Amino acid sequence: MILTERFDKALLFASELHRKQKRKNSTAPYVCHLLAVAALVIENIESICANQEEVEDYVIVALLHDAIEDQGGMPTYERIKQQFGAKIADDVLLLSHSAPDGMTERASKVVRNEIYLKKIRSAPQEIVLVSCCDKIHNLRAMHADSISMGEKFWSVFSQSPHDTMDNYEKLGAVYAEKLPNHRIIKLYYEIVAAVKNALPKD
Repeated sequence: MILTERFDKALLFASELHRKQKRKNSTAPYVCHLLAVAALVIENIESICANQEEVEDYVIVALLHDAIEDQGGMPTYERIKQQFGAKIADDVLLLSHSAPDGMTERASKVVRNEIYLKKIRSAPQEIVLVSCCDKIHNLRAMHADSISMGEKFWSVFSQSPHDTMDNYEKLGAVYAEKLPNHRIIKLYYEIVAAVKNALPKD
């Protein structure tokens, strides 16, 4: 795989968009998450995508996967479309936890999770892989926080710990169906199991 100037441009664009954003329970700049997801995609995408230009497209999608959701909504979609093309913009939108059509206010977490799950279930394998890599890094951060903070790390989540992990289990079932026998699935379930061990004791 060779990453071109398009990757450099996307990295700079993502860094500029998320400059003031931080990770949950951390002062770490948000770009660390985008880089981690892109790295996982780079390491795992070629087994399902042989076209080298398309491989770089999905790495760019990984860098930008939270741009629409967190940094400006549809005006940001238009910026991505202008700079990187409609296909990359559409793929980023597909990975966004968006509200239902016609809603002007942000939907509840439950509704957004349902919409996202439905989109990923019908998405192409490459987008499913990007989604899986995104969730793996989120789960790894959760596991690290559980080690350093104990159960109080759950306080930043809008849903209960058990509901949060139930959503990750549902996503895991879709990932396993869409990416059968891919090594990323084992990585996913290993980190899910680790975080489930940190669930509050009833």
